Amino acid sequence: MSTNFLPNYITTLLVALTCVLSSTAMFAGGGGDASSEIELIWPGVIMSGFDYEIGVRLPAEQGEKLINGKLQINVNGSTQTIDIERFRPSSTLGIRKGDLFKGWGYYGEEEFYEGKFEIYFDDPQIVNIKIGEASFEKPIHPVPIWLSILPPLIAILMAMILKEVISSLFMGMFVGVAVTSAYSDGFMGVLSSPLTVLDTYIMYEVFDLERAQILVFSFLIGATICLVAKSAGMRAMINTLAKYAKNAKSTQLTTALMGVAVYFDDYTNCLITGNTMRRIGDNMKVSREKMAYIVNVTSSPIVILTIITTWVGFLITCIDDGTNGIEAIDETGYSILISSLSYMFYPIIAIIFLFVIILSGRDFGPMYHAEVKARTGIDESKTDEDEEEDEQDDMAPIPGVKPKLFNAAIPIGTMVLGIIIGMLYTGWDAELWNDPSIGTVSKLSTIIGQSNSYVALLWACLASTGIAILMYIGQGIMTLAEAIGAAFTGQRLFYDALVMLVMAWALSGLVADMHTAEYISGLLLQMNLSYTVFPAIVFLLCAVIAFSTGSSWGVMALLHPLATPAMWTLCIDAGLSHEESMEMVYNVVACVFAGAICGENASPLADTMILSTMSSKCNHIEHVRTMAPYTFTAGIIACVLGVLPAGFGVPFYITLPISGLAVYAFIRFVGKKADDVPVPVE
Repeated sequence: MSTNFLPNYITTLLVALTCVLSSTAMFAGGGGDASSEIELIWPGVIMSGFDYEIGVRLPAEQGEKLINGKLQINVNGSTQTIDIERFRPSSTLGIRKGDLFKGWGYYGEEEFYEGKFEIYFDDPQIVNIKIGEASFEKPIHPVPIWLSILPPLIAILMAMILKEVISSLFMGMFVGVAVTSAYSDGFMGVLSSPLTVLDTYIMYEVFDLERAQILVFSFLIGATICLVAKSAGMRAMINTLAKYAKNAKSTQLTTALMGVAVYFDDYTNCLITGNTMRRIGDNMKVSREKMAYIVNVTSSPIVILTIITTWVGFLITCIDDGTNGIEAIDETGYSILISSLSYMFYPIIAIIFLFVIILSGRDFGPMYHAEVKARTGIDESKTDEDEEEDEQDDMAPIPGVKPKLFNAAIPIGTMVLGIIIGMLYTGWDAELWNDPSIGTVSKLSTIIGQSNSYVALLWACLASTGIAILMYIGQGIMTLAEAIGAAFTGQRLFYDALVMLVMAWALSGLVADMHTAEYISGLLLQMNLSYTVFPAIVFLLCAVIAFSTGSSWGVMALLHPLATPAMWTLCIDAGLSHEESMEMVYNVVACVFAGAICGENASPLADTMILSTMSSKCNHIEHVRTMAPYTFTAGIIACVLGVLPAGFGVPFYITLPISGLAVYAFIRFVGKKADDVPVPVE
């Protein structure tokens, strides 16, 4: 029996249950229909110590209760006046993201009014609400906030113990939902927890527009790659790259340089680089774990260091959220981002670490053992799916087709160029472009930063797939039916990893509902710290939260509004000048970004970790296990020799060279060469 029978069985079961539940969700209801009664909408999860929004829904015929678009309510004896808006359902069944509740709901076809008010929940209480003649009473039992650490903790520990990710993610979500349901609905809530995981959290993420775009984008990438492989274009590209990848070291170096070249988007980087270089790595006896590590490190750390990427708009927004309340800071978010680059110690050290590892030929820890096995032909990184793929040869070129480089270069080039054109088109601002006071680089960065990168990715991948099909049919390489079949074969190869990705998103959604990140960050930010060590604390805090949640962007969005004002206050209280305080702000801004990337690079729940696994066809747990020591080592060097000295005023042109030398010295004395191990004679 295949060792992956259990994961595949679980995957199939989860998908089947999700389909069944989604087809019957309209009868279960999530928000209720538009009846003649006033309705209150309560949060599905209520943690202690937080304000929560409670929704009020009035049928359209009760509009006479409104006075100038406002409604008067009485909450626990206190009178409030809230704003009310008219709502017209666009469909009777669906998921309303970012609204008053999460999940499926049947809304009916009638219009209604909707508003919300806030209540702070700490201890158990009975909430009494009066709206006109209607009266509501609901007992609330807030969940202790310390329990919020259980879902990610259990998911990570189980993944490490069981060496299987999908069931571990599901178990983490089950425990979290069971805990929250036990407080809100008692024993029956615990029994229904598996269903809540599926029909609320998993379905919620699948029907999120941006998430769905990523899934479709990944499927289209898979279709293009399979088409290119079947046309022998991939073989031609491999033959071309093989001229530069003549041994294990040059193969790793070529992979790293390709990852750096595809710098503008982390997802695109992972999928293109891994899928292109994987077979060359196999031929040159480079372990799948090592290939996945190279792909991962050249994704987020590279993107965060460049200023013309799909991340720029989000990064600037995060910075603005942190500085908006500080009147003394008059710099733009973009200007602060540029100034913070010299303090991005972890991404820089991670890249240096990668190239020293490659050029020295040395490895340590689990990665060394993986490389030894690959060199000696005892490579355990291949999964059962790889063996089945080798037997069936789904990706093998069509017999008799001559390898031609343009059959790979044109589709892949179309994808890369299409992404860039799509970002320029969706973010184009004629007024900005015609402004002579702004430099060209700044214009391009701003335009790309405000673009719709997900739409650009979809357009580019669709164009790439379409052009590939037309090219190969035109050359007589394959018929239309064969081309469509190859495209679906490529999509199928990504199926398991994308299920894992959806599960990781769902766990991240639950963790957000339980305010795990706020709990962890609050513990440290409340400490009375010196401004000199505060950046290092922020770096470590962001790394811990990103590792626990798998989301670097979530950490960035959360910590900037907390860390930046705190840093500014510490600097002012210490009597620093405006210029000195701004340098510390640049430092802490960089630490939020760098710490989040560091934690994500080691987290088994992270998007890029899963995509690196997927494109390199590596066992996910082995990828995490082999990469984590490298990430933690680079993170410690960055924090101790970069972030901490910078807090005391040591300039980056001193700390960065010292950190680089420390990386070289560590790898030189700790690392060992896998090439030195003799290959056994058969």
